[in-house]
Amino acid sequence: MNSDVGFGSEPHISLAGYDFHGLVMEPESLAAKQGVYVVMCLVSEKPHCVLDVGTAEGGTWGGGNIRKRPARHNRRRCWHEHCHGTIAYAAHYVSDVETRLDIEGELRWKLDPPCGVSPWTIEPELGATYEQKFGPKGSLCIALSFPEG
Repeated sequence: MNSDVGFGSEPHISLAGYDFHGLVMEPESLAAKQGVYVVMCLVSEKPHCVLDVGTAEGGTWGGGNIRKRPARHNRRRCWHEHCHGTIAYAAHYVSDVETRLDIEGELRWKLDPPCGVSPWTIEPELGATYEQKFGPKGSLCIALSFPEG
């Protein structure tokens, strides 16, 4: 059974100019790589909202790679509590740790997901820095695109 959402090809989600591969029902369908992942709620097989944004360091230990991290995540309960449809996953593969953390911070600021801890909740003064760098909090919309061909 193909768990990808779409019409015969793998969709890509574009978030803040980053292409995310997938939009799959099972994180095991994603590549076993390092990167940033988004957990989304789909309604009628279409992205409705982002529930969480996270990173995966790679490897097979503990949190592991993008394929393993969401399946073992301690915030899974939060995802289910906030989703009013089907949970899906997408990944932006990037190996550099600073880049991964920057992308995660930008997306958490712009999407303001209900699950997870954001840096500005721990250090409120960071909010001004994020707003100056990325614009208003919660300002990003979800755009779904499909590859040609």
